[in-house]
Amino acid sequence: MGLFDRFRRPSQGGPAAVRARLEGAMSKRRLRGWNPPLENINLLVASGGPRLLARARELVVTNGYAANACEAFASNMVGDGIKPSSLIEDAELRDRVQRLWLAWTDEADADGLTDFYRLQAMVAREMFVAGECFVRLRPRRAEDGLLVPMQMQLLQSEMLPFEKTGTAANGNRIRCGIEFDAIGRRVAYHFRRNHPGDSTDQRVAVPETVRVPAEDVLHIYRPIDAGQIQGLPHIAPAMVRLFLLDQYDDAELDRKKTAAMFAGFITKTAPEEPMMGEAEENPDGAAMASLEPGTLQVLLPGEDVKFSSPADGRCCKTIPVKDSHHESMRLHGLDEQAISRPLSHDELVRLQRVTAEARFAADLGRQGHDLARAA
Repeated sequence: MGLFDRFRRPSQGGPAAVRARLEGAMSKRRLRGWNPPLENINLLVASGGPRLLARARELVVTNGYAANACEAFASNMVGDGIKPSSLIEDAELRDRVQRLWLAWTDEADADGLTDFYRLQAMVAREMFVAGECFVRLRPRRAEDGLLVPMQMQLLQSEMLPFEKTGTAANGNRIRCGIEFDAIGRRVAYHFRRNHPGDSTDQRVAVPETVRVPAEDVLHIYRPIDAGQIQGLPHIAPAMVRLFLLDQYDDAELDRKKTAAMFAGFITKTAPEEPMMGEAEENPDGAAMASLEPGTLQVLLPGEDVKFSSPADGRCCKTIPVKDSHHESMRLHGLDEQAISRPLSHDELVRLQRVTAEARFAADLGRQGHDLARAA
């Protein structure tokens, strides 16, 4: 043993020592309250899915940032629509197939609302809001008068009951409305007959759900964990920040509105004397004074006028003023919501010159573009 080895701290080997040195696994003072449960993503989606989905849909409808990000995501993912091209070598046959395809795209929607390419945009929008979308293939009869006896019906995530879990009559397992066989393959989906949030549909559905074979259903979502059976809203990481930031903007707008209503305050030594421009008392016993343009008022001895000078602030999303604290809070909140993506130097310099709202929409749109390329 060397001379310096005598002064070295003895080694505390073993896996326990390795774990103790990982900062994320420590239980010191600042991490003592961080004890998340070790739960599978399927359990998280099943337990919090309905509320998470309801909040995501409300944000996209009521929050401008979320709505803009949703549209940018769908636009970058599908654009005007993903259009296939036939590889048939026979020119005449290829032309006939192409004409038949174009005719079918106008009849593809089972609800009769739009065409095949707009259906793609609706699917992309559902992926952003709900994290998933179901497309049911609906075969049609010859008497329905369609060129191709097949249509596509979009079903929202709510049509699959989160609470439907158990064992089917044939022995298969049902998890969150999805039926699996003995080796874990999807064999069927148990969809609701009516949308649970549509009170205008008064039809009595017996039974409440219908079993649809898996080969007739396209379940479109992006799994982020192994074994994940349902999608997670893409807006989920930013939902709380968006909600709180929207409340912050509303509170700031209300504060500035209230401050702007007071033009000035008049103080006087004798309260019984009338103020300049004072009107009669209202039913609540308060008398307000007003001024007209060009008014010159001689103050009596002891009277003083103090004009209201509220702090500048960004009172709304479209009127920039000088409240640096409010602006920095908004930019910080939007920056945290933006999804980090690898950027080149030129992109970074360009994005530094635009607002945080545009960066948020650009990052989410880039994510949709990457998903489209991966597909």
